Formats: sequence, structure tokens, C-alpha cells
Amino acid sequence: ESAEMDLEFNGVARFYNYPLNLELPYNSNHLSFYFSAIDWAAPHKLSYQYMLEGFDSDWGQLTGENKAVYRKIPPGSYTFKVRAIGVANSWSDTMEYSFIVHPPWYKAGLAYAGYGVLFVLSLIGFIRWRTFKLRRDKEELEKQVKERTREIEERDFHILEMDRMKTRFFANISHEFRTPLTLILNPLEEIMIKNRLGDKLRKKISLVRRNGQRLLELVNQLLDLSKLDSGKLKLELTETDLIKALGLTFSSFLSLADRKRIQYNFQLPDEELITYFDRSKLETILNNLLSNAFKYTPEEGKIECNVHVKQAGKEGVMEEIEISVKDSGPGIDENKLELIFDRFYQADEGHRIEGGGSGIGLSLTKELVHLLHGKINVSSKPGEGSSFIVSIPLGIEHLNESEYVIVASKQELEQKVRQEPIIEETEEIPEEEKPHPGKAHIHILVVEDNLELRSYLIEQLQSDYMLEEATDGGEGLKKAIKSIPDLIVTDVMMPRMDGIEFCRRIKTNERTSHIPVVMLTAKADTQSRIEGLETGADDYIIKPFDIQELKVRLRNLIEQRQQLRKRFAKNINVSPQKIPFNSYDVQFMNRIMKLVEDHLEDFDFDVKELHGKAGLSHTQLYRKLYALTEMSPSRFIRNIRCKFAVKLMEQKYGSITKIAYKVGYNNLSWFGKSFKEIYGLSPKEYMKGCSAEDN
Repeated sequence: ESAEMDLEFNGVARFYNYPLNLELPYNSNHLSFYFSAIDWAAPHKLSYQYMLEGFDSDWGQLTGENKAVYRKIPPGSYTFKVRAIGVANSWSDTMEYSFIVHPPWYKAGLAYAGYGVLFVLSLIGFIRWRTFKLRRDKEELEKQVKERTREIEERDFHILEMDRMKTRFFANISHEFRTPLTLILNPLEEIMIKNRLGDKLRKKISLVRRNGQRLLELVNQLLDLSKLDSGKLKLELTETDLIKALGLTFSSFLSLADRKRIQYNFQLPDEELITYFDRSKLETILNNLLSNAFKYTPEEGKIECNVHVKQAGKEGVMEEIEISVKDSGPGIDENKLELIFDRFYQADEGHRIEGGGSGIGLSLTKELVHLLHGKINVSSKPGEGSSFIVSIPLGIEHLNESEYVIVASKQELEQKVRQEPIIEETEEIPEEEKPHPGKAHIHILVVEDNLELRSYLIEQLQSDYMLEEATDGGEGLKKAIKSIPDLIVTDVMMPRMDGIEFCRRIKTNERTSHIPVVMLTAKADTQSRIEGLETGADDYIIKPFDIQELKVRLRNLIEQRQQLRKRFAKNINVSPQKIPFNSYDVQFMNRIMKLVEDHLEDFDFDVKELHGKAGLSHTQLYRKLYALTEMSPSRFIRNIRCKFAVKLMEQKYGSITKIAYKVGYNNLSWFGKSFKEIYGLSPKEYMKGCSAEDN
């Protein structure tokens, strides 16, 4: 497309070839504009300047060419403008030409309207399709949910039935335990009451009775748990003085506090409080909390108990008893506070004290508190002790009639309470008579955290051995290194350091590696036995054990070690690698023999020099060396010197005097005496024997 126009200075502009306001289709967008001007004075010096308004932003550069070309003009309205300037530097009038380039049909207004209608229709269709799909998915999901619900109900029925069977079995077997326990405890009570017993026999029977009662208490707790599981445990309410009943329970722990040297204080309200409450369950709750506190509170620790009566409910019309038990034990990690109420959960072995526990007490306590419509809270920090707070509503107004039965009147129970003695939780066991060193020369260290079992072992063994005791692996390790016993008897599960770690440290310490270790444990599985033996334990005995069997095993171990020592002592030429002990014993013997051999020609090298260079005290060196060779350090040095003297004699090294000086003897008389003591011949006789053999 093209357009032509004429410019005339001081005249009328003309346009020809195309009409004004031309409308062009979208594909006719390549335009050329031709223009000319007349300047009669100097037509050859004319210049032009043009712009396409709507396309160009400003006038273009002056040019002598009378043509303007535009390509790919987008749809829209435009005005082409052009002007000329001559030699007189005066502009001509501006020539303008307006035109329109129409857009394509798919960019027209009607097209966009169609697009909008199509979008709306598509959106409506998508919504209807989505709604249909969601409805169909919902129906499918409901079908699956019904099917899964049916399967879960069937499975739950079977699980519930199995649980009921387990609960019945649990209750039945617990009752079966009670029968033999009753037959054990009752005759023991009769024997203690009707017979005049000696102190030793009375202590043994008391030990049996006390542990039988503990087992019976555990069985009773198991029965309570089974009743709670089956929903058959009801509250047995009695109307009596609650404060007096709590005082009896608190007082029953006074003897235990005195024995363990624990500062034990409890505060009760001064006035009596006559109300309905389940005395048995409340005592169980309090006994479990106090037993737990005493179990984890160390000697010289502190336990504080407080009882407060508070008003509860929206209008404060209901009374509530709040009992707090606070101890100074090791405390509990925050992430384990919720676990302590889980059934059969037990604290880390590093925190178990005096025999540990079953993991039933706190679980039963929590469930009994909930049965009483109460709350139990615990707060604790490691190293700062623990605090348990129990809140229980009093009376019967908040209970349903199906939840309780009233078992006794106020007067009947008060008469019973007045007649009841305060039964202590555990009898105080007097300190056992310490064995006199003269009774036996074998020294045994007993490491056991359970006081009663430790006392029983000491009582049984003290007539045959010198005994030393420790309450856990940490204390046992210190005593073993200090005293170097001939044998160690240790439990496996102990606080702070268990028997496995204790045995490992004993067997990897050069000072104690030779000591036989006998492990006592309740873990009867093969893996536990293998773990114990892998640490170097010499024997592994399962609880409960026969004391006569234990005595025989101890005697056999001791005799075996004595035979090994005699074997080595008779043949000093046996190299350390052939010593029938562990690698740490070999390393020790290598080191001691090298120390002696390195100072063989030193006349002043004696026992003092040896234990100083070995890094052991005189006592430790003596006991370690005697345990391996049945020789004192001084005799061991003499044996090594004489052994080398024999080698020199066999090699025809020289005279007896020369040999004596070579092996560290500056006194021929002492050399002769030492040599004859070991070999039964004088050095001169031994040399003659060597010469005779050569001939």
C-alpha cells in the first residue's frame, strides 16, 4: 500500500491517490508514504521530517528522501505527519493523513465476548463433573469405611475375647500363687510364735517370711490390676477418721527411714476428719508412693510428706484431700515422666536402688487414683528429686451407687484401728558380725545391691572366707582395686554400674584382671549368659540358686586358680604367653619380668624399686603377683635371677662368682642360699651336674 501527498510552501497542501481516514484490514499493515514539496528558490535543498502518531514517539531525523516506509503496523488508529524545511530555514505546514488498521477477527470484541461465554460454560461443566466425581468418591469411601468398620469390629471382638481370657488366666494364676504363699507364711508365723528360736535361725525365718510377704504383696497388686482391667473392682467405703488412718500408714515407714538414715517428715492436719473413704485403696496408693520414695532416696537423703484438706467443686461444697510426697532422689528426665505410670515400666538401671522393682506400683497407683475420681501429678528434675501430688475427693456425693459398697460402720472400724498395731514395712536387720581375718586366708568381695541377699551371702560364706561387701559396681570396683580380693561374687542388675560393666572393668584392668568373677543373675536366657561370659566372667549362676552349689563352685574356682599358680611357680621358665590367664595377665607378667631382666645386674634393684617402676603399691604388687605365681615379689625377683644364673651355667659362662655378679648378687652366700631354695642344689653342685651331662 502507498500514499502520496504534495507540500507547497506558503500554499495549500494536497493529497491524492488515497482517500482520508482509510480503514485497512489487519494484514494490510505494510505502508509506504511518498511526499514532495516545492521551493522555487532552491528546490534541491529541501529536507523532510515525519512521524507516525500512535507508532512513533517523536519526529524522526531530517532526511532528503521523500519516502517513509512502515512495516507490521499493529491494529489501531494512526496519523501520519510530515513537514519540509527549505534554504530559508522555515518549516512548511504539517501534512497529516489519518487511517485505521483493524484487528483480526479473533481479537475483535465479539470474539472476546464469545471467549467469556465459553469460559463460563466450561467452568459450569467442570463444577458439575467435579461434584459428580466427589459424590461417587464419597459413596465409594463410605462403602470402604463400612467394610473396614465391620472388619475392625470383628477383630476387636476377637481381641476383647482374648483379653478376657488372658485376664481370667492372669487372675487364676495369681490366685494359685496365693495358695502356696499362704501355706508358706502361716507355718512360718506359727514357728516364730510358738518356738523358742536362736538368733541365727530367727533371722533366717524372718528373711523367708519378709520376702514371702513381699511376693504376696506383688501378687495382690497383680490381682488388683486384673480386677481393674475387668471393671470388677469396686470402692469399699468406710466412715471413719481419715487423718488417723493416714497417720498409721505414714508411721509404718519410720523404722525404714531410721535404718536407711533418711530424714523423714510428715505433716497432718490437727483435727480429725470423719468421712467416707476406701481405706485399703488409699493405703495402697500411699504405700506405693512412699515405697517408691524410699527406694530411690539415698542415705542421708530427705523425704517430706504433707496432707491438706481443701474445698473443691464450683461452689467449694465438696472436700478434697491432697497428699504430697517429695523425695531427694535422683529425679526423672522430663521425657520419661509420662512413662513412669505405664504398666511394668522400670526406671533406667542406673537409677535403680536396692533391688529395683516390678514396674507395677505406680501404674496401679494411677489407676486406683482414677478409680477414686482423683488426680495424680508428678514433677521432677534430674538431680533434684521427685514430687508426687495426689488429690482425691471425699464423701460419696460424687459417686454413683454402682461404684461402691459400704463395708463397715464408723464405730466398728474405730475399734479395729485402735486394736491394730503399727506394722513396720520391713524389719530392721542388724549388721552382721564381721568375719575375723584369722578364719580363712581367702579374700572374697561380694557385690550385691539387695541388702538382704548380700547379708545372706555373707552369713553363709563368712565361716570359710574373709569377706568384703559392696552395694554396687562402682563401689565394688574401687574396693577390688584397693584390696585385690581372691574372688568376686557379683549381681548383674545393680544401680550406677551393673555387673556386666563391673566385670568388664575388672577383667580389663591390669591390677585386677586375674581375679575370678562369679555372676549371680535372674536373667536366665541364653543371650544374657553369653553376654556375661563374654565380659570374662568365670562362672554364671542363675537365681534362685542353691547355696551349697554356690559354695562348691567357689571352692572349685579357688582350687583351680591355686593349681594354676603352683604350676607356674614350679616352672619359672614358662613364658608369660603360656600363663593360663587372660591377655591382661600376660601383659602384666611380660612387663614385670622385663623390669627384673632389665635390672638384672643392678645389685640395688629390690621390691621397692620394682613396685615403684611398675606403678603399683607394695600391697597391690604383692597380691597380684602372688595370685598369678604364688610368689612374693622378693621371691619372684630371686627366681628370675636364679633362672638366668642357670642359663649362664649351661652356657659355661664362667665361675660361680662371675655368674652371681652377672645376675645381681654381690653376696655369694646369699646367692647360694637362694639358688638352693629354688633348685634344691647349690650352684656348685648344679654346675657339676651340667658338666657331667656334657661328658
